[in-house]
Amino acid sequence: MKSGVYRIFHNPSKSVYIGQSIDIDQRWEKHKNDLLSLSHHNIHLSELFENIGGLTNLRFEIIVLAPKIENQLKLQKFLALEEMFEIKYHKSIGWN
Repeated sequence: MKSGVYRIFHNPSKSVYIGQSIDIDQRWEKHKNDLLSLSHHNIHLSELFENIGGLTNLRFEIIVLAPKIENQLKLQKFLALEEMFEIKYHKSIGWN
């Protein structure tokens, strides 16, 4: 089981969704299943998925592996970078 911070990158729009999980592989499967069933909680990611290419245009990447305690701080840093570079979308902070 891998724990850490990850991102979902939508290539055509260059949009990024950043999240964290104590089980990254399981979380990615949940994202895919929710997108395919049109029940994903993030409306922006859902719209990109539905309107521009489905899963083929999404790239899942692990940004950093870290124990759960460290993840919150690392995610805060990445969210701050998002703001600095005006990255469009991100997930609310919490554990999945």
